[in-house]
Amino acid sequence: MNIIGLTGGSGTGKTHALGLFAQMGAMVLDCDGLYHQMLEQNKQMVREIGAAFPSVVANDTVNRRALGQIVFGDAAALLHLNSITHPHVRGAVEDKIKEAQEAGASVFVIEAVALFESSLAKLCDKTIALIAPREVRIRRIVEREGCETVYATKRVDAQQADEFYQKQADVVIENNQDDTQKLKGQLIGNSA
Repeated sequence: MNIIGLTGGSGTGKTHALGLFAQMGAMVLDCDGLYHQMLEQNKQMVREIGAAFPSVVANDTVNRRALGQIVFGDAAALLHLNSITHPHVRGAVEDKIKEAQEAGASVFVIEAVALFESSLAKLCDKTIALIAPREVRIRRIVEREGCETVYATKRVDAQQADEFYQKQADVVIENNQDDTQKLKGQLIGNSA
């Protein structure tokens, strides 16, 4: 099974690209979606988050917006959160890879913002990073989530710069337009 890691900052079009991979027949995993599911189901992870950030957890429920307000403005807090969540997410991803292998998948795509930081890239045969201009990313986040520009800006600014992905990824695709056919062609050309 060919395992592709898909990454890039928020607003670069990863989810859209993941959908294109699914249309092409790949089995796909959205790690952000997996993480959100784990915030509801993985009580151990939620307890660990609550111990580190007590103001954001009540009744075994994480207030994601409040947590984001803390970690997207404080690099040390974000690193601490990642040290809690990444091991849990990696274990769940490894389980999903096993399921895909058992199902006979020929291509499995893992989409994760922190693909390299979480060591998920080590599970991949190839890594593809999407980048886009800062203002495009902020606009996409605001449109997608209905949040304020200030929040979207903090989120973008808390993430890795394009140069990080250019150094780490096997392939970098600039996704600064909303051109699905162009993006699909680039994904096909770079996923073999």
